[in-house]
Amino acid sequence: MFQVVDMVSTMTPLTKMAHQIVSPVTIPSIVREAFRVAQQERPGPVHLERRMHPNLLWSGWSRRACRGRTGGDQRGKEDKAQ
Repeated sequence: MFQVVDMVSTMTPLTKMAHQIVSPVTIPSIVREAFRVAQQERPGPVHLERRMHPNLLWSGWSRRACRGRTGGDQRGKEDKAQ
């Protein structure tokens, strides 16, 4: 069987900040906070975990970021065509 490990709880004593991202809307603010925490006082590691959920993986921002991309190296295909 597969056992799920709570990585946020596991990483909390080892890092300056451990957080699970549950909504794509919060990604920018959480990443800014993680950089701030990592760099303040004595620099140290932070842990951010992205919840594996279809709504997070294929949200609107992901589709916008991938718009126009077909996957693969287009440059390689153009070079081969010449």
